[in-house]
Amino acid sequence: MEKTIEAFIEAWKDSSITRLTDLIHPQYQAREIRNGQAEDFGYEESVKGWSDAFQSISSGMNEWVIEERARFQLNHNEMTVVIWVTVKSDDDQQSNGSLFFETFREEEGQTMLVRSYIETGVLREYGHFSD
Repeated sequence: MEKTIEAFIEAWKDSSITRLTDLIHPQYQAREIRNGQAEDFGYEESVKGWSDAFQSISSGMNEWVIEERARFQLNHNEMTVVIWVTVKSDDDQQSNGSLFFETFREEEGQTMLVRSYIETGVLREYGHFSD
């Protein structure tokens, strides 16, 4: 599972849609909260969203800032990884970003992303766990 999570984050950093989609389960489910509104989507919408985001990043002098914040073992074959993401443009990092709760499942020797919960527009100062 560890190698798949690392490969997922690297594919994201590299804006590699091919490598990323190879790690997403065909029955993937997600929920994104944007401006207080929830939107549910699946694999096809996710691939389109990733593709659009990667094009946006690569069209300028932008780069992903991706920070893994936590990992939680949910059961014997599932783990959720909490990732803080924002964009850096010309050495200027955005003050807000998104928190991704990415759940990976191992089945039949293969680990894939199966679920996501995403909070967008989170100020950097709030995008962490407190004690």
